[in-house]
Amino acid sequence: MVDVSFDQLHAWLTAFLWPFMRLTGFFMAAPLLGHSAVPNRVKIGLAALLCIVVAPALPPLPAAPVWSWAGLGIVVEQTLIGVAMGLALRVMFTVVQAAGEFIGLQMGLAFATFVSPDGANTMILSRLFTALFERGVVVVTTSNRAPDDLYRGGLHRDRFLPFIDLLKDRLASVDLGDGTDYAASNTPGAFTL
Repeated sequence: MVDVSFDQLHAWLTAFLWPFMRLTGFFMAAPLLGHSAVPNRVKIGLAALLCIVVAPALPPLPAAPVWSWAGLGIVVEQTLIGVAMGLALRVMFTVVQAAGEFIGLQMGLAFATFVSPDGANTMILSRLFTALFERGVVVVTTSNRAPDDLYRGGLHRDRFLPFIDLLKDRLASVDLGDGTDYAASNTPGAFTL
C-alpha cells in the first residue's frame, strides 16, 4: 500500500492548482479556444492535460496553503494573469485582422475592358455597378467616348440606355484627352494585352 501524507498531497495539489488556474484563465480568454462554441469542459480538460505535462518542469511554487486567504489570493492572481495573457493574444489577432482588412480596402477591382457587342451583358454590368455603388465602392473608369456616345449604333442600344443613365447619375465625367484613342493605336508607350 502507498502511504501519502497530507504534506505530500498538499504539495502535489499546489504544484497542479496554480498552473491550472493560469491556463484555465488563458483558455477562457484566448481567441480560438475562448470562443463560446468551444465547450467549457474542453477548455478545462485541455488546461488540466497541459498542467499534468508542464507542472513537473516548473520552478518551486509558493508554499501557501490552498484553503487560506493567501491561497485564494494566488488563485485569483494566476487566473487574472491567464486572462491577461489570453486578452493580449486576442489583441494581437485583432491587430493582424484589422491590418488585413485595411490592406484589403486599399486594393482595387480592375477590369481591362468591358465589351458587350450584342448588349446581352448590359444587365449584368448594370447590376454589378449598382451593387458597387450601393456599397460605397469608389469607381474609377476610363473611356474613349463620352457616356452618351457609349455603344452608339449598337444592336439593341435601347437595353443599354438605363446603364448609361446609371453611369451619368453616379459618376462624374471628366474629359482628359485630345481625342487620341490609345487603345487602338500602336503609339510608343501604349500597350495591349
